[in-house]
Amino acid sequence: MNFRCARKYSDTSDTENTIRFLLFVYLHPNSFEMAKKFTYKTQGTCSKSIEIELEGDIVKSVRFEGGCHGNTQGIGLLTRGMQAADVIARLEGIDCKGRGTSCPDQLAKALRQALGQ
Repeated sequence: MNFRCARKYSDTSDTENTIRFLLFVYLHPNSFEMAKKFTYKTQGTCSKSIEIELEGDIVKSVRFEGGCHGNTQGIGLLTRGMQAADVIARLEGIDCKGRGTSCPDQLAKALRQALGQ
């Protein structure tokens, strides 16, 4: 059997692989950012804390400890993949039962803190 023919088309040179990698990094600069995890202690809500995972300024995950389970799960799923600034703009100032804050408002505060704003 002649394996040279199959090998000729399946192998790429190290130089070619390096060029492909560098091109990918150039075209997708945010693809290699490490996800950062934050825990924020909430104030004035039923939830006790919020765990947030950000990759750059993109929300990767949100998990509330305590609070209304269905609502906080929904907030986490709806904000996944959004830019943190968009989440802040949408959720900041929401009030729950006259408390002056809410779980969504606390998430906005947590994101501001995580982004250093």
